Amino acid sequence: MFNKSLNELTNNNKGIFPYKFININTLNYNGPLPSLDFYTNVDLLKYNEYYKDNNIFNVKKETLKYLKQDLLILYKFMMENNKTISLSHTPRRGVWGGDYF
Repeated sequence: MFNKSLNELTNNNKGIFPYKFININTLNYNGPLPSLDFYTNVDLLKYNEYYKDNNIFNVKKETLKYLKQDLLILYKFMMENNKTISLSHTPRRGVWGGDYF
């Protein structure tokens, strides 16, 4: 049903995030990058490439940036699948007169 993988939809630009680093004590953290140990499924090469121009980690800024990427991916996914559904179904009139697709 899905024509494109998530990697294609994001242009491999999702980013990385230290899920294991975030807790009640680090919500306002702004300082040196969390170590690679705090990341899941991230190797040293990807870690170094992602942070090559930045050695300061701001939890709020990075969380918002990561969330924005998630929302863009969700939007692209929905739009891509809307096209697929629209092309594979004949529009029908809804109960209240609007089209379903």
